[in-house]
Amino acid sequence: MTAVAKGASHKKWHDRYPELGTGPISVEPYISREYFEKERERIFRKVWLNIGRVEQIPQPGDYFVKDLAICNTSILVVRGKEGAIRAFHNMCSHRGNQLVWDQKGTCQMFTCKFHGWAYALDGSLRHITDEDNFFSLKKETLGMTPVAVDTWEGFIFINVDPDPKQTLAEYLGKELRESITGYPFAGTSDNCFSWHTDVNANWKVCKDAFQEVY
Repeated sequence: MTAVAKGASHKKWHDRYPELGTGPISVEPYISREYFEKERERIFRKVWLNIGRVEQIPQPGDYFVKDLAICNTSILVVRGKEGAIRAFHNMCSHRGNQLVWDQKGTCQMFTCKFHGWAYALDGSLRHITDEDNFFSLKKETLGMTPVAVDTWEGFIFINVDPDPKQTLAEYLGKELRESITGYPFAGTSDNCFSWHTDVNANWKVCKDAFQEVY
């Protein structure tokens, strides 16, 4: 019985997941523009993405901007006056101009540099230049476009899907959440360093390289 149990625990991947096959892997998913666009739409625009830490915006009015090329958008994350963290597409509702140009900062209102439309920290439209010359204007419907945002253990996540199919907790999964919930992530921020490089390759090339077990 012991030998059988040991053999079962050491089954190879092709035995555990026969549906994956044992033939050569196609390179098409790594080089196809059409395949990549489907990934962009069906993966990155549907899942929760970690874009920062709560320590980046400790006080009301603090904000940072995260450009997400993979989602073709720029995200503005801000802490409101009451302490709530909100996220918006970094875009003015008037002409679609980029609203905030600094990568981080502190303010009490966001003002577009194109025509001077101004928005409160909660995204509501508060000022329209030359407002009297607009017809049938409904200011309450012209606020900044919100983005779903949630936090876990101090990490800030956003989801650009207007109607996320999963909550952040559901997306992370019970096993992950229970295994490291309570870890003092905030206390490690002073010991973190980062670097980046641009790789002219599909994202899965880098991802698969780090998962390589050969």
